[in-house]
Amino acid sequence: MASSLSSTATSFEHFGHKLYSTVSKNNKDQNVFLSPASIALAMSMCTVGARKETL
Repeated sequence: MASSLSSTATSFEHFGHKLYSTVSKNNKDQNVFLSPASIALAMSMCTVGARKETL
């Protein structure tokens, strides 16, 4: 269980870093405010919703 949580935490950390790097690179000289946790949660909900047959 601890290994699974550690792996998940590492994945979220990597996602947040890549997301911030991409967004800040495309918005030089501007402040960037985002929530990697909220974005990851929204993407997870979309993944769960798309597992079964969709319209």
